[in-house]
Amino acid sequence: MTQIIVILLLLLCNGLFAMYEMALVACSKPRLETIKGKGDKRAAYLLTLLEKPENTLSTIQIGITLIGIVSGAYGGMAFVDKLTPVLQQYTPIARYAADLSYVIIIGSITYASLVIGELVPKTLALHNPEKYALFLSPLIRVITVLSFPFVWLLSKSTKLINQLLGVKGGEGRQLTEEELKFILKRSSEEGVIDKQETEMIKEVFRFSDKRVGDLMTHRKNVIALREDYSLEEINTIVEQYPFTKYPVLDAQGNNVVGVVYVKDLFSALCRKNFKFAELIKPALFVPEHVMATRILDIFREESASFAVIINEYGLMEGVVTVHDLTESVLGDFPDEGEQYETDIVVRQDGSLLVDGEMNYIEFFEEMGLFNIDEVSDAGFSTLSGLAMYKLNRIPKVGDKFRCCGFAFEVIDMDGARVDKLLVERI
Repeated sequence: MTQIIVILLLLLCNGLFAMYEMALVACSKPRLETIKGKGDKRAAYLLTLLEKPENTLSTIQIGITLIGIVSGAYGGMAFVDKLTPVLQQYTPIARYAADLSYVIIIGSITYASLVIGELVPKTLALHNPEKYALFLSPLIRVITVLSFPFVWLLSKSTKLINQLLGVKGGEGRQLTEEELKFILKRSSEEGVIDKQETEMIKEVFRFSDKRVGDLMTHRKNVIALREDYSLEEINTIVEQYPFTKYPVLDAQGNNVVGVVYVKDLFSALCRKNFKFAELIKPALFVPEHVMATRILDIFREESASFAVIINEYGLMEGVVTVHDLTESVLGDFPDEGEQYETDIVVRQDGSLLVDGEMNYIEFFEEMGLFNIDEVSDAGFSTLSGLAMYKLNRIPKVGDKFRCCGFAFEVIDMDGARVDKLLVERI
């Protein structure tokens, strides 16, 4: 009975080492930082270990290895002599009783070591790594101090071999964007992050991949003034389209000459000598290929919130505001009196009615498709552009095409632009 208790204690020790090893590797640094902020010294100790875990992992490996050797040797000595006479009672195997006893005893101890000393503890540690790491850290800390000479020898040997193999030390591998997205997905599924927060973080990733041309209000939808407009014409536009600022075009309506603020207009309208040209301020021009994250820096540097987006020929492609950038992450904020319109409408038959101006990457991501190799880097940003690309001409109502596992049908046009598409999954 004593021998069985000793073996069980050895297996328990093995399990504690294995549990701590897995818990330490699986620990979340942000969670430990939070616990440390509450005054838990064990969390501070664990964070120190995670900076250089070699010594602790070496201690654990020494413990697991020694326990494995002792368990096998002790089990062999304690039980083989007792099992051999039992097996010798069976004549066919009497000659091999001693050897079979060793095989049975070592096999049983190995099985118990794997289940009790490895698999079960590691599974428990994975479910709540911080809890078990904090619980076991005082014990492991004592063992680490006691086993320092052996650990030092192992660490130096490991570093020497790594140097011979050309493996350089340094900081751990950084998480990739795809890994972060996977963690986000798992956290959302497990309820750690709610749906709204998940969507917002996803939009941040999308935002960093967009160019300013994907976020701007296209020139066909821009409400602009012209430098030769009369007072009455300006009043009419401002009353009909109440914005805080307007781009100002030249008399021909081709080039942007500046921008005018509605507050300046209101104060100037009260004066008798109204001169529109005096109100026009220099516009901030930004190339359409600039990344969305860069436009934020430009706005900060220039203390601006409005920019005119130009193409390679210096012609206006559209305008972008801080409001546009905010909406790209947080979603649409309809102006007062404006009706909210979604880009995707799910019909009763399961098909989708989609706005042609919707960004095609966002559409496919909404459909759960993140790798769009079929049309990557094709030089367009909207579903309307996708239709032109696939049809290789200006689309017309009734045109159909397929892309990335979806069937598209053009059902409405706005001039040469696709206004609405009917989409079905193939």
